[in-house]
Amino acid sequence: MTSTCSVVIPSYNHARFLDDAIRSALAQRCAVTEVIVVDDGSTDDTAGVARGHRGVRLIRQAHSGVSDARNAGLRASRCELIVFLDADDILFPDAVATGTRYLASNPEAVLVAGRCRLIGRDGAELSAHWAPPVPCAHYRALLSTNFIRTPGAAVMRRSAVLASGGFCPEHPAAADYALYLRLARHGQFVCHDRHVVMYRQHGANMSLDAVVMLRATLAVLRAERPFVPRELAPEYHKSLRSWKDYYGDQIADSLRESLRRPGGAARAARLGAALLRYHPRGFVRHVGRKLAVEAGLRRAEPRPIVTPGGQFGGTPQRSADDKPTEPSSVSR
Repeated sequence: MTSTCSVVIPSYNHARFLDDAIRSALAQRCAVTEVIVVDDGSTDDTAGVARGHRGVRLIRQAHSGVSDARNAGLRASRCELIVFLDADDILFPDAVATGTRYLASNPEAVLVAGRCRLIGRDGAELSAHWAPPVPCAHYRALLSTNFIRTPGAAVMRRSAVLASGGFCPEHPAAADYALYLRLARHGQFVCHDRHVVMYRQHGANMSLDAVVMLRATLAVLRAERPFVPRELAPEYHKSLRSWKDYYGDQIADSLRESLRRPGGAARAARLGAALLRYHPRGFVRHVGRKLAVEAGLRRAEPRPIVTPGGQFGGTPQRSADDKPTEPSSVSR
């Protein structure tokens, strides 16, 4: 099968992973017309790694964030279809062919999304439980969870991404989430059950900063509010609570961990202020739990990890420097 697809790989100081990402794009079982690496002002050898691959187009820019890097690749691309692959992720060999096939069979669709596998820093697979693909009502589902775990899981129509305005630079940690909401308002999605991308977690992902993710996700949802249909208003408000609970619980966990560490009081104070600002109900719950533990009324114990929409259940097995994925994890 021949495909006219661009793979855009933004990279900021991810040279250690970039070679794997590029090789996976070049090894697609259908013809990827172009691979574009956008070096977002890296201080490592990102440019050298890109130049080491024949046929890869390199764009260099001053550091301005992942959204601007993706948008630069979007503007430079020339193909009808496009994949935004994070520099630390890896495409399966038939990722583009699968997405292309589904888009050809569904001419009204603007995006096709497959499934992910979770890997660690060294590429070893980590245990994770993903919910099944969302079959329909994708906009409704997106209000409560970002079921497209990382941009590399999706093949999109370039024209639709351009018409939607691309990636918003104001909230880079959730810019992909904002794009999916805009696309789902105006076009159809197709979700399938095949694995298309390995989603790498390595301890430096932006998506692992719960304060950043909560702030960005709430900003995206508030900007989306004027476009939410009246019948989905209850779903919208429920989703706000779900996102606050999810990231707020992560912040509370980090707060408690900081309090247990020598010299962690300053970080705990910052986390507490963020929790109080963005999720006061979670702050009150955290304080109540801490008081109950100290009074001997309950035991301190780990809680299961549950994302909005039930996209991730239980506690995954992972290496010490990895953390469980979250709904809006894609910008790193």
